[in-house]
Amino acid sequence: MAVTTGDDKKAAEAAIKRAEAKLNEEERNMKSDGLKNKFGDHLIAEARRDLNAAKKFLASDTSVNVKPSFARFLYLPKSTEDQSTESRIVEGWKAIGLEQIVDDVKEFASSTLPKALDHGKLKITEESRGICLEVGSGSGDWILSRAKRDWSQQWVASEFKFDRCASIRQKCLLEGPRNVHIVGGDARECLPMLLPSSCVSEVHINFPEPPVWHDACARE
Repeated sequence: MAVTTGDDKKAAEAAIKRAEAKLNEEERNMKSDGLKNKFGDHLIAEARRDLNAAKKFLASDTSVNVKPSFARFLYLPKSTEDQSTESRIVEGWKAIGLEQIVDDVKEFASSTLPKALDHGKLKITEESRGICLEVGSGSGDWILSRAKRDWSQQWVASEFKFDRCASIRQKCLLEGPRNVHIVGGDARECLPMLLPSSCVSEVHINFPEPPVWHDACARE
């Protein structure tokens, strides 16, 4: 599916405008409340950077097929007792717009899940030298920069927050790396559930603690 032509491009441009308007409103609200919130400023700057990247992509003559990227997006929302791993993954796909792209979600899932999973675990590529795992990938800048240097290596970005998982996926789509899998959700659950045993060759934890934002909620 190309997203830079015809109605698809118009829909994407409209979505970006709505997101920008919402972001501007959030920024105005923060300023009017008189809050000195460094973490909020950081999140807004991060979101604005993602929007600018999307606008730059739309302005180019490039097109991208987004469907294969779903096989690399394995986010596990909180589950009910009777919910399977596969159904949770599909729920994550729906949250990033699957139903806007395919007519039959069930048919798409039945053909795509086997590309992502092998007996319920992340499928390891033949050329990979084991998985390089980053825990707490945040916005994904570090792992994407590493993945671009070694396209034969299979990388896994583990991130708790859904919006950041979606942001990493967008960057992979816009910037090109196809060797990054996103395993989202609580790492204590999703990593042992989705990664095969003895498959990890490297583990990187670049941000072991949440950032400390001094005076995060202090009023000026």
